[in-house]
Amino acid sequence: MVVGFVGKAGSGKSTAAERIAKSEIKLISLDRLGHDSLKEERESLVNSFGRGILTCSNVDRKKLSRIVFENPDLLTKLNKILHPVIKRKALEIVGRDCSDHYIFDGALIHEIGLEEYCDKIIWFECPDEMAIERLMKRGISKSRAESILASQQYLDPIKESVDAVVTTSGSIEGTFEKVRSILFEWGIVV
Repeated sequence: MVVGFVGKAGSGKSTAAERIAKSEIKLISLDRLGHDSLKEERESLVNSFGRGILTCSNVDRKKLSRIVFENPDLLTKLNKILHPVIKRKALEIVGRDCSDHYIFDGALIHEIGLEEYCDKIIWFECPDEMAIERLMKRGISKSRAESILASQQYLDPIKESVDAVVTTSGSIEGTFEKVRSILFEWGIVV
């Protein structure tokens, strides 16, 4: 079974996924696959966004994100380059791995085209103020966190088509118990 964990940045989906992955469920982080894809698509990215995105000949995620999160057209351009690679890498892991259960962890499961491979999808949410606080704890400035969340507002309608919703405004333990309970209902023991 493949379960998708979706939600905006700072919603708590990755924290929940990492906690659940300590069991026998294989975690596939779409963010990590995206970071790995930067090396693979370096030439395309430099051709599209210029050499200013490089630091020591490598694509600098911070430089690239500063450019694309301020401009929806450039973000679309980036997604057209990286999403097919991320999708391929995620499906390769599922195809070659011997796990019974997988979690796709990523805000953009639907955009990447992985929702059709998910048996179930859980939406994670919290108030924007809390998401901003969480992002700031990761070293992201308040204005940058607000910009990231603003660029993800289009994800809200996805909530209407998921199998479960988890509000993460409580404790990490509380969130974990909610997710564990949902997975148990679906026949996955964590």
